[in-house]
Amino acid sequence: MSESQVMPEKIPDDDLRDFADSDSQETREVIVELNLPEPQVEVIGVRLGDTTLPISRRVVDETPETELLIERVLDEAAGSVEKIVGQPPTRLRYAQALVTVVTPSQLRKIATSGLISVIRPNRTLD
Repeated sequence: MSESQVMPEKIPDDDLRDFADSDSQETREVIVELNLPEPQVEVIGVRLGDTTLPISRRVVDETPETELLIERVLDEAAGSVEKIVGQPPTRLRYAQALVTVVTPSQLRKIATSGLISVIRPNRTLD
């Protein structure tokens, strides 16, 4: 195919986008990141002259409203992905993401959802 059928902002990895554009029945494991507010990080630093050195970082607790939003979007996205692939995805709550195995046509369908921010290959770290 000469031009991608999927938006590069949804599937930024060239190899995964080529896979999505194919008609293959092959499958790939992907990480589906949800369209949610990013966790806030608080950095505590010590001032040394003109420089501030970070000495500690922590993720700021979510408000009850944000917590409910995350759970609702996670549930809705997981249900949608399960309908498309036929299996419940693995939920990565604190990463605000799902992991699932997809064919190219399933990947294209998932990529059209407004609940999805980006889809990346799930790679093994060496």
